[in-house]
Amino acid sequence: MKPAPFHYYRADSALAAVQAAAAPDWNGNARFLAGGQSLVPALSFRDIRPAVLVDIMHCPDLGRLDLADHGLVAGARCVQSEIECSVASRAVCPLLVDALRWVALPQIRNCGTVVGSLAQANPGAEIPVVAMALNATIEIMDVEGRRETIDAGKLFANQSGTFVGPAKLLTSAYFRALRHNEGWGFAEIQLRPGHYALVCAATAVVVSEGRVAETSISVGGLNSNPYRAASAEAFTLGRDILTDTWITEAARIAVDGSPWAARADQHASAEYRQAMAIIVVRDALRSAARRAQFAPRKGHG
Repeated sequence: MKPAPFHYYRADSALAAVQAAAAPDWNGNARFLAGGQSLVPALSFRDIRPAVLVDIMHCPDLGRLDLADHGLVAGARCVQSEIECSVASRAVCPLLVDALRWVALPQIRNCGTVVGSLAQANPGAEIPVVAMALNATIEIMDVEGRRETIDAGKLFANQSGTFVGPAKLLTSAYFRALRHNEGWGFAEIQLRPGHYALVCAATAVVVSEGRVAETSISVGGLNSNPYRAASAEAFTLGRDILTDTWITEAARIAVDGSPWAARADQHASAEYRQAMAIIVVRDALRSAARRAQFAPRKGHG
């Protein structure tokens, strides 16, 4: 199929982009175009029919990629491969880099943006799941140029889509750095290589004196939006890191505690997704626990 007719506007700054999207002519029906790797297919299938596309890929103020011990900041123009292929990015935020390698194909990652994936909130996207696991923060600009920061939990608090209203632009996202004695894990099941995740999970585990001191578990693909498995996280606290039995039980609790009903589509039933979600959470937790125990890092946090 072909997209429904739309207007096109090429912005030269973040503020110009937001103001163009807010113009009365569009009646609030505007979309921002970055890499377009999620947006363009939705346009082609006419899942969305915006009155105007505002292109932000020529806005110099949205191209930042800042790396430091405290974390990683990606501007709205920062493409996924720029982070994936960066040695410094892996040293700071290996969970994000591991997840990016599951995103579609290299050609897609050369165009698709990190922030764009957060904005599109595709049910099978990997980056929102990592954002939830690391409690990432997202900066948003309104038509007056005011900026606010919200965390990923609020961004994806709805059953589907994002918390962000029309004529607001996600300008950057911050992912915290891996901390001392913290391990990470990412696991996914795809229908085929390069396809969206049927289910995926991102985890982080902090170890103190051989026991779990802190855990983060985020599940994606099971519902229309990712979620943090708070009950499963609480269950893991104080567990012996060398004992594997608690991991399978934590995975079951994480899936049973989903805030919304499991989704079904042409690729998988709700029951299949639930069964596979337990497997990916288990595998991601196992990786995180192993890394926390045997590969502690120093210098963060």
